[in-house]
Order: sequence, then C-alpha cells, then structure tokens
Amino acid sequence: MRTKKQQQFRLVVAIALGLACTVVLALVIAVAPWRTFDRDTLCPDHGDYARTVVLVDATDSLRQSQQKAVIGWMQALPRRLDMHELVSVFVLSEENLNLAKPEIELCYPGDESRANRLVENPRRMQQRFEKKFQGPMAAAIERLAMTSPQRTSPIHEMLQVVALYPNFDATKKRRLIVVSDMIQHAPPAYSQYSDGMDFFGWKDSAHGRDVPGYALSGVDVTILYLKRREEHAKRVQKRAHIEFWKEYFSELGASVARVKQLR
Repeated sequence: MRTKKQQQFRLVVAIALGLACTVVLALVIAVAPWRTFDRDTLCPDHGDYARTVVLVDATDSLRQSQQKAVIGWMQALPRRLDMHELVSVFVLSEENLNLAKPEIELCYPGDESRANRLVENPRRMQQRFEKKFQGPMAAAIERLAMTSPQRTSPIHEMLQVVALYPNFDATKKRRLIVVSDMIQHAPPAYSQYSDGMDFFGWKDSAHGRDVPGYALSGVDVTILYLKRREEHAKRVQKRAHIEFWKEYFSELGASVARVKQLR
C-alpha cells in the first residue's frame, strides 16, 4: 500500500517537474534573442527597429569645448536608444551632398544593463558594446569634429538627403540629431548671413519651394546648436534663427524636441 502511494507521489512529482521545465523553456524561448545579426552592422535580420540619424556639420571647425561636449553627448546617447536601434552618422559637407552615404552605421547591441540574464552574459555583452559600437562611434564623431572650414554650409540640402535616405524608414520610430551652427550658407541660392530669416518669405522663394512636405513626418529632432564667436555669426544666431528652424522642421512634419546650445 505504502509502495503504491510512493509510486503515485513520484509520478505526480515527475509530472510537476516536467510541466515546470516546459514553462521555463517556453519563457526562455519567448525572451531569448533567437535571431541572427549582421556581423558588420550588428543589426538583427528582422529589420523592425527604430532609426536615429546623427548629422554632423563639418563645414566649420569646432572649438575644443564644443568637441568635448559633442563627444560626451554621443557617449551618453546609448542610454536614450532602444535595443537594436540603427544609428547612422552623416557628415554635412559640400562633398557629401551627392554621396548620401553615412560615415558609420551600426545597430545598438545593448550593454550589460540591458542583458537578459537568463540567456545572455552581461560581461560579454558589455565587451561587444564597447568594442563594436561605442568605440567606432566615438572615433567617427571625434574625426568629424576636427574638420577644416569650408566655403558653404548647405544645411537645407543635406537635410533633404537625410530625409530621402532609404534606411531612415518612415514606418519606424525615427530620431534626428543635428550637430551644427544651423547657419545656412549656400549662395547665391540662399544665405542666412545676407538673406534674413523670414521662414515664410524663404518658403515662397525659389530655394524654399523645393522643401518636400512631411518628408520627416513624426521625426523627433534634437539640435546641438554650435554657438559661433565671429561677429557676423552672432548677428544670425539669435532667437529668430532658432524659430526659423523650428518652422522648417514643422513644415517637414517633424518636431524640435530640444535645442542644446554648445559654446
């Protein structure tokens, strides 16, 4: 009698353990990253991830304090990113207008703070983040921040390039970070040094009529606004200048969430 009860008890325990193992296995499968990743970009194969474009103005040199501020801001960027978010860094320059190719493009792989400890090794995850994402991104930004001044600053034209970039997919969550003094200077078409900052007047001009409406629909914009010390730049960089660009992005369907002045 006791033997029969023991057998029944053992059977119940075995069934319970089997069910428990099944539940644990199902949970692991549900949360584990059972997907393949591109070795170069670190992006998952499904393509369903947010997009961030960083546009760095290389038409004027940055002061040392501005270089440090930009590099520091970019080092803190991963805290604001979603897992596997694609970060594409473009350089704003005369030469890059027809190239439409990012300087660097990587998906955020997550660091140790994002590790799923059931199936991921936090230490290895941190090492991959530092070696494959943080290091290359920092090197690219530092390189771009040390460029020589150029004759023109085609901000509007470069923003159109970004808006039409295939990987900046309008069906995904999108963010745009612009590192620039935001002084459009592309004479004779339009220069904010000489042509003023009346947005609606500019919009009706030959230069402004080619703005693609809602090309940046839903994009959250951050401007790292590089303050210039030259007198001719100071005359431009006033409240009306920032309002011009807020109107500009609104026309494209985007919203300026933040303007951070870097001196």
